[in-house]
Amino acid sequence: MTKPKLKKDAPKAPEAKAPETPEVKAPEVKAPEAPEKKKEVPFRIARANEVFKSHHCEVVYFTSDDTCFVNQSYAHMHAANLADNTVSPVTKNHSK
Repeated sequence: MTKPKLKKDAPKAPEAKAPETPEVKAPEVKAPEAPEKKKEVPFRIARANEVFKSHHCEVVYFTSDDTCFVNQSYAHMHAANLADNTVSPVTKNHSK
């Protein structure tokens, strides 16, 4: 099998150019602000009073997402998965 002969003076193919794309700037992203500590809200006090009526305890614990716990360890375990991992105790005397 013989190879085909190539012309030495054949014109070169033009170089392909990628289309020009406009320069795009990413939007500026602000750092999240530190969450403000929540004050005791009437919701928490009302919820604490409900828990005190149904459980024999002196303290309940609220996480930053307003989940109420009777057990402090459970509250801390739940809070560890939240952006704000604070746990706020509410005592029976404080909720009145």
